[in-house]
Amino acid sequence: MLASVDSVAIDLAVCKMLNIEPTGIPTLKQAKIRNLWPEKTKYPLLSPDDVRYDGFILPSTAGYLLTGKKQPKKIPVILDNCKACGQCVEICPKNTIRMIDNKASIDYSKCIKCYCCHEVCTYDAIKIENLKK
Repeated sequence: MLASVDSVAIDLAVCKMLNIEPTGIPTLKQAKIRNLWPEKTKYPLLSPDDVRYDGFILPSTAGYLLTGKKQPKKIPVILDNCKACGQCVEICPKNTIRMIDNKASIDYSKCIKCYCCHEVCTYDAIKIENLKK
């Protein structure tokens, strides 16, 4: 858990920890333009360098969060290579995924589109697709 009274400083620390270019984050870019970027940040308890995680992989659905663009409506879709391992069922915060005939099935009327199922699937059996109108 991270905490700070300076939102720019905490975001900069997280960027440093995850090796993300801070100016690629719209709010941090604006902070720099508006001279709100701290020249020197102090970390009283732990430096971001001490907790750097070089194995971080940005989730495939996070691109819109970083660019600030509106994300098209997307839904998780279960593919034929589903192994019915149940990882998606366990992680779903709204319990919208059930196993039916040895395959995961999503109740889209309850799905909040958090994509946790997609991120946890070790078989790449959940694909994020544009919502068909």
